Amino acid sequence: MLDAPPAPGDPPPAPGDPPPAELPVALVPATRVLAGGRVLLGGSPARLISLTDAGARVLAGWRKPAPVGSSTAARRLARRLLDAGILAPRPAAVRSTSELTVVVPVRDRPGQLGRCLDAIAMACRDSPVFVVDDGSAAPAPVHRACQTRGVRVLRHAVCRGPAAARNTGLAACTTPYVAFVDSDVVLPAASVRGLLGHLVDPCLGAVAPRVRPLAPGGERVARYEQRHSALDMGPAGALVAPGRAVSYVPSTVLVVRRAAAGRGFDESLRTGEDVDFVWRLLRAGWRVRYAPEIAVWHEHRVRLRAFVADRHTYARSAGRLARRHPAALPAVWLNPGLAAVWVLALAGRPKAALGAATWAGVSQVRKLSRRRGLPGGLAGLVVARGLVGSGLALAHAVRRWSPALLALALRRPGIRAGLVAAFAVPVIEDGLRSRDPAAALADAPLRLLDEVLAATGTWDGCVRERTLRPLLPARRAPNLTAA
Repeated sequence: MLDAPPAPGDPPPAPGDPPPAELPVALVPATRVLAGGRVLLGGSPARLISLTDAGARVLAGWRKPAPVGSSTAARRLARRLLDAGILAPRPAAVRSTSELTVVVPVRDRPGQLGRCLDAIAMACRDSPVFVVDDGSAAPAPVHRACQTRGVRVLRHAVCRGPAAARNTGLAACTTPYVAFVDSDVVLPAASVRGLLGHLVDPCLGAVAPRVRPLAPGGERVARYEQRHSALDMGPAGALVAPGRAVSYVPSTVLVVRRAAAGRGFDESLRTGEDVDFVWRLLRAGWRVRYAPEIAVWHEHRVRLRAFVADRHTYARSAGRLARRHPAALPAVWLNPGLAAVWVLALAGRPKAALGAATWAGVSQVRKLSRRRGLPGGLAGLVVARGLVGSGLALAHAVRRWSPALLALALRRPGIRAGLVAAFAVPVIEDGLRSRDPAAALADAPLRLLDEVLAATGTWDGCVRERTLRPLLPARRAPNLTAA
């Protein structure tokens, strides 16, 4: 058991080390280019970044994918914009997987394992593969599935959990990179070579693909999982970190630099061990990237009982994760000034709310007035974006606090209306994002159940760990920061 965080591996490159000159990069499409290319608005969290005239000329070459370039200034600028989420890497897939070992943890499920290994044989032709049997009740079928495919098996006599299984495989690796692949996954042929391409950046410790459903949805839970799987981090690529658009990635498929992995996963965690692993990589100075342009296929749970159990268990891990990473898992990240607008409005003080919104707008106008060539309405746009983000964040927090608010809601109509509105928000969001109101309406019962399970699971985890951190707000950097 690992009670303390596992030791890091080799020291990471310095945080400001530039990316390789040959790495292709491109401007993220959502970025707004202002003032003739000298000011950028975008990233995660959103910010304004000022460039020199020379920097603007370099940026113009990255409107479409192009190599970073060999000049020191271009490479430093590329690192700054990559870290801000304004520039995205577009690496080519590597030709060979000979520098990679694949580790597959499994407990029973020989049929899924055989399917997984067949896909690995196509995607990782040059890679050694270790299957770690984590105390299967019927080990013989698991071993036969491996022997017929020439795959080495490492066995735990008793079940020790997925973290321990991955660590056993990791300890057997001698290659520079390791891919952790769950046994219910099917890898497309080019997926792993594409993920390895990202690791040409020496500051990157790990990279994860998008996890998509293996088969189209048939039953209601399957259709819901197809659109709202907890393993799917969405269509937008990003650097991973708490407070960013993608705060973690699952270990369903995770390609890791061996030097960054250290002793691996914390074996005392039976759930949330992958989130903890990713956050420890970040704390050690490595970067982690989510690369959704590369997709893998996962056999989602399609039975309601399994869905309920999984969602509650995932949420319950928040308590233990908060113990290990106290600042990473608040109920909500808030800009206090913008949150005050909503609080005042919901408290029935519209004039005060309008005054707070006006003050936020004036403050942004003052900040932006120092920069030339910016559109006159930019301050209003920034404040509007911030208000929408703060409103969504507050609704999320209310849903997490709902077990405690429910008793008050029975007697106070205002709180009851607030709870109803907070739970309606994700359903409305789904309809707007998918542009398919009928699908959002069909998903609504499970969407609401999902939110209830997230709330009750979080409270369960907090009670078990005697912590309130996942239920408390944290001050987030303003939606617009200058850099």
